[in-house]
Amino acid sequence: MAQLKPICACLMVLGALLPVGCGGSHSDSNNGAAIRSVTVSPAVASVKVGASQQFAATVAGSGKFSAAVTWTAALGTVDPVTGLYTATTGAGSDLVTATSVQDGSQSGQATVTVTASGTIGSVTVAPVLPTLGAGQSVQFTATVNGLGGISQLVQWTAVAGQITSSGLYTAPAASGNDIITVTSVQDLSVSAQVNVLVHAPTPAYAGTFLGAGTLILPRSGFTATLLLDGDVLLVGGTASGSTASAELFSLAMGDFKGTGTLDGRFAHSATLLPDGTVLIAGGALTTASGTASSTDAELYNPADGGFRPVGPMLSARAHHSATLLPNGLVLLAGGVDAAGNVLADAELYDPVAGSFTITKFMTTARAFHAATLLADGRVLVTGGEAVADGPALASAELYDPAHGTFTATAGSMAGARGGHAATLQPGGQVLVAGGMDSGLQSGSGNPLASAELYDPSAAAFTATGTMTMPRAYLDAAPLLDGRTLVVGGGSASAELYDPAGASFAATGAMAAAMTSGTETPLLDGSVLVSGGTTAARYQ
Repeated sequence: MAQLKPICACLMVLGALLPVGCGGSHSDSNNGAAIRSVTVSPAVASVKVGASQQFAATVAGSGKFSAAVTWTAALGTVDPVTGLYTATTGAGSDLVTATSVQDGSQSGQATVTVTASGTIGSVTVAPVLPTLGAGQSVQFTATVNGLGGISQLVQWTAVAGQITSSGLYTAPAASGNDIITVTSVQDLSVSAQVNVLVHAPTPAYAGTFLGAGTLILPRSGFTATLLLDGDVLLVGGTASGSTASAELFSLAMGDFKGTGTLDGRFAHSATLLPDGTVLIAGGALTTASGTASSTDAELYNPADGGFRPVGPMLSARAHHSATLLPNGLVLLAGGVDAAGNVLADAELYDPVAGSFTITKFMTTARAFHAATLLADGRVLVTGGEAVADGPALASAELYDPAHGTFTATAGSMAGARGGHAATLQPGGQVLVAGGMDSGLQSGSGNPLASAELYDPSAAAFTATGTMTMPRAYLDAAPLLDGRTLVVGGGSASAELYDPAGASFAATGAMAAAMTSGTETPLLDGSVLVSGGTTAARYQ
């Protein structure tokens, strides 16, 4: 045992040289600083929804301790540095905490009673009518509108798909119409609903057209709109004068059936609205005195199959564009007026008010142009003609719904074109294809086979593959696999644009040639192509 004594003595000396920590102490090992407590003032506060309260923290301790704290709130928001708290929830209780930066175990709290001071009027949602494939997702945002201090907190529910507390929605596997409901947390009696069109899972396209029945009446210059129940509404058109009838294509029946009548028109627009009705606007109407552009507008209601007048529009227009905006309004731009003049003006249709209001003018008068809703909510307007039956335009512009203004794009298209197709691609670019270089009203210009892409991130147009043949008054529709189906232009042939290879390739042909027809993606993934007296489904 005597041999161990020197070792023990050394250990005792080393122990005396080491600093001794106080168990449970919060002192700084270098300067002896310790945090004893954190106190928040005021300790109790009453804050109206939407209002703010400044909190302060007092840190007590010893030595050269830090008085810095970090602020957090259980429900509302608080600046982590300054302690400025804002009540964002509905009426109830909240807890504000200040935690020592030096010692996270030391904190103080204040209790907040949140009182409702404002009145909730409505809840608005964006986007208003998304179309998704099975399993795809979209981020919804909600804005609570009202008077006084109101909470922006909402609750989300979905009938068939899944939606998170932050509004991230994922479509179900089955196709159809899903309904999203968003409800104010402050006032559970105030809510809004949004429809979502869900397509079936991506099919393996065979590249063929199958017969889809016969139209009740021959149609050219008509519109075809996919409804929430999966049927397709065909409206107006011309064979000998404007057509006053409408019909429905039923996917379940695989054929056409009649529906309500309306004012005869062609070269009009048809826009599916968030509530499932369809806005039919403008176009050329045939009367006893002749055919001219009109201010006439009507709503189609699928519930009773009837049309009723709305509006009228502020300007008579035909060969214009109509685009549903993320805020639920419809942008109608350009076209040809009753005197044959090409228009630069634009207007907005409000489905809630049932009326039209003026918005800013385009930078250039346009008819026979194309308008495409971009992923960021802006609208790309391309080409067309500025003078009746004159040369086509190479210019393009963007409409910004947030400011209600049009601005020219940084660069123009590589080629002038009108009567073309413009289709949003999976990556957010826009495929601009075909068209005619002049004489769009008379059809006397040269059809085009060229195509180009507009990239919103680069704000520029670049050339892409060339179509297999020139096509004017063509139509293009996206397939669920990311490719674009292009038909029309006076030919029975069809082709596919593949964004992966930036190229066009021929696909199966239709039974008959088509000009000024329509393409409508159906909920099962196939595409209805209709025009003249015939229809077919691409699958």
